[in-house]
Amino acid sequence: MCLLLMSFLTCIAVGCATGKPSYNFLFDECCGVWVNGSYNALEKKAAIIIYYPDMTWEAFQTDSSIQPMWRGTISIMEKWRDREGNCWYKITTNQLGFNIIAYELWKLNKEGTILEGVWNFRYIPREIDQEDASYSVYYRFDSPEYRIRASS
Repeated sequence: MCLLLMSFLTCIAVGCATGKPSYNFLFDECCGVWVNGSYNALEKKAAIIIYYPDMTWEAFQTDSSIQPMWRGTISIMEKWRDREGNCWYKITTNQLGFNIIAYELWKLNKEGTILEGVWNFRYIPREIDQEDASYSVYYRFDSPEYRIRASS
């Protein structure tokens, strides 16, 4: 798994080093590799999601998958910070090949290491409900939170 993630990180670093501008500076802090090993092989959740500076994404079913199970584009509708310093996003995602639009609400913690959210096909969720079937949480690869979860 570490080898696979390192190759993704290298691709992201090379893309950033080429001097290509980010298409949406509002999204830069979410770019990178996000992991939740407890989602390995779950049908409707990805173990790894990679968000790229060009507002595209790829999702991998397991932490050893080579081909993405989904990929698509992201559009930011709204972004703000709460009193605690967490960053919130209202976004839409489009799954390429399926032309499926999902409305999502994300919360990125103020440290930029935990990304959680919910989605719906009909409307933008108003809150993040951890009991909602669409709820997911991811840890930035190589963050302290990821290392703690990976070692347990």
